[in-house]
Amino acid sequence: MKVFLMSTLMLTAVISTAQSERKFIRKGNHDYKKNDFVESEIQYRNALEQNSHSFKGQFNLADALYKQNKFNESLETLNNLNLTGLSNDQKASVLHNKGNALFKQNKLKESIEAYKSALKFNPNDKETKYNLSEAIRLFQQQQQNQQDNNNKDKDKDKDKQNQNQNQPDNQKDEQNNNPDNRD
Repeated sequence: MKVFLMSTLMLTAVISTAQSERKFIRKGNHDYKKNDFVESEIQYRNALEQNSHSFKGQFNLADALYKQNKFNESLETLNNLNLTGLSNDQKASVLHNKGNALFKQNKLKESIEAYKSALKFNPNDKETKYNLSEAIRLFQQQQQNQQDNNNKDKDKDKDKQNQNQNQPDNQKDEQNNNPDNRD
């Protein structure tokens, strides 16, 4: 009888925790839809207090943080998600959102890798394909700008070397023509 009673109490505790977790997630989703990302963040954190391994709680929290321009925190939350046991669509969504957070931090090379990884799990995702193409385009543009700047710097260095080579000759001439330097 005691074993049955203990089992019933434990089961009741687990069920009530799951219900309150879902309640907080639903409330967070409601706030999110109203563009109240701060309140939705609070609700998702409350859900995670009930179940720290909740995929929905963590994923939605990362999204609420992203919407508040807290890209680093969003990325950290996504990185803490355990992808084991998730569906391919869920894995793709996590990686897509990682790509977005990295993109917003101007970590283009890393965002490209995240988008490519997302497409391995959902190769037909048009939004991820578009984001990947934008990240590649901007990365290539950034590389070209860096290359152009490096070439300009090299040209400036050559000009300075040429000026420095000519300068000592000019200084000698000035010293020779300066009456104060004559013996």
